[in-house]
Amino acid sequence: MEAIPERITYFVEKMKTLMEPEAVRYVGFVQGERELLFQEAVKLEEIFVPQSGGWKEVLAGDGEGGEKGASISVATPFNELGYSANMWEEEQKATKRVFSTFSKAMRGRVMYVIPYALGVSGSVEKPVLQITDSPFVALCVMTLARTGKEILSLFENDFYIKSLHCKGSLSVGKKKQESYLVSFLQKKEIWAFGREVTIDQIRKEIVHRLLSSTAHEEGWVATHMPIFSLTNPEGKTRYGLLLLPPSLSIIQLFQRETIPGWSLQLVSSDSSWIYCKDGSLMALNPEIGFFGALLGPLSSSLRKELFAQALFSGVSFTEEKDLWWEGKESVRPWKLFDGKGKEWSKKGQKSFFVLSYRKSSVLNSESLRQIPVSMIVVCSLKKNIYPLVRELNSWTEGVLMASLLPSENEKQSLASFDPFAMRDFCGVNLGVYLKTWIDLRDNITSKNKCRFFTVNLASQGSLKEDQQLPSLPMMKWCFERCEERVEAQKTSFGFLPNDTDIDLPSIAPSCSYEELFSIDKPLWQKELLDLKVFLKKWNDQVPLELAEQILFSGSS
Repeated sequence: MEAIPERITYFVEKMKTLMEPEAVRYVGFVQGERELLFQEAVKLEEIFVPQSGGWKEVLAGDGEGGEKGASISVATPFNELGYSANMWEEEQKATKRVFSTFSKAMRGRVMYVIPYALGVSGSVEKPVLQITDSPFVALCVMTLARTGKEILSLFENDFYIKSLHCKGSLSVGKKKQESYLVSFLQKKEIWAFGREVTIDQIRKEIVHRLLSSTAHEEGWVATHMPIFSLTNPEGKTRYGLLLLPPSLSIIQLFQRETIPGWSLQLVSSDSSWIYCKDGSLMALNPEIGFFGALLGPLSSSLRKELFAQALFSGVSFTEEKDLWWEGKESVRPWKLFDGKGKEWSKKGQKSFFVLSYRKSSVLNSESLRQIPVSMIVVCSLKKNIYPLVRELNSWTEGVLMASLLPSENEKQSLASFDPFAMRDFCGVNLGVYLKTWIDLRDNITSKNKCRFFTVNLASQGSLKEDQQLPSLPMMKWCFERCEERVEAQKTSFGFLPNDTDIDLPSIAPSCSYEELFSIDKPLWQKELLDLKVFLKKWNDQVPLELAEQILFSGSS
């Protein structure tokens, strides 16, 4: 065992005294640990290995998430960040609650201690200490992050994030036990309790909320956007950030499209850290693994790869022992079962997979480093409000379009937005976060220009209502604009492609150029008015430049 820094051992001893585990085990230093954790997860029925159905290599974690789900709150002394009343919790009160719940909570279990690092060595790099009684969670952490003796020196500094997770008991008498997660923003700690807390919730609180707060203090930005690479037939590669509405899956978007000679790959799953260096906008993938949501059907090649290599959570099984997740096929099986063979009654369950980049042939494993960003692509699914594809007139207009991203409750009567997909994961006031994005522009030189684009994947004109348009031909045009190989028409709504520079027949053969690039101005003005009303909650912090852009765009 390597010499563990005193900053870690001191905290671990405190937690050992609080939770009284049967044993404490440090993870991430010895060969063969993954196999041991796997065996322990199987023994504890956290992982099930189907022996039939042709997928005996699948490691399916059961019991994560539920129909109700875990409550998430943010603990600070005062609510100065604009959180809703049911999300904010006074820090002192929250501290008493978690210490009461976690007291003696690991009796008879192993406490796994996993020191790990996020980010890229020599650039932005942050240490995290994960404590859990779940070998499945430990396996996921080891797949997603760097562990081992080489990262221990990071813990010798004052700063590191502490993440505690305890499964709790199956029940307390006849009353089901509460599942919750509390983020202590100032102390940089997470306390997650109960079987309905998912690994996805834990990692998002760390990578997005806690580290977006740290990023603001240090002058970089934590985002909820994947990094992608696009390579043309000449071998030229450009990198970009992709902002997706909640109903779109990054995996489904990337796996379904090809253009001869062009290669589109993912560099990160749903997060990236960005900053400016030498006049360029730079991005890095904070994780070494890929965390993906399963929202629909998979191609046969990706299905085969995931079923052979990935860890799954929130999945069920058919009678034939085949894996099932919501949306896998158009017709839901009559009966579904959990790993124990009990009937699965959950509907709308979110399903995820965890995959190592080292084992993937479809992910870009060569780019686990800091890379220059040429484009930021904001995707939408709003018919007739936005053109098919466009380059925005200015950086501020790009921030405006990213602020118009719909939230998951977009079908409710009150319009709700999710700026940069960070509203529910932001560790600073949302207005301050938007200002940080505005200020990035001042550190990017014209030579290293980063362009904002929008891509509208909604069905248009005479197309079927639920038909989703292909994105790759549009992103190909974005690439060529960054290369300055094609001209564009300058309009008040941005730069639009000439009809000869974009492959419209491959996008929507039954639609005309006018249909695909039409804009319903009353709907557009209503969209801006709704955003203005939505941002009032953070009004004193929303940058004036963005407010003026909303007014200017609404009058155009």
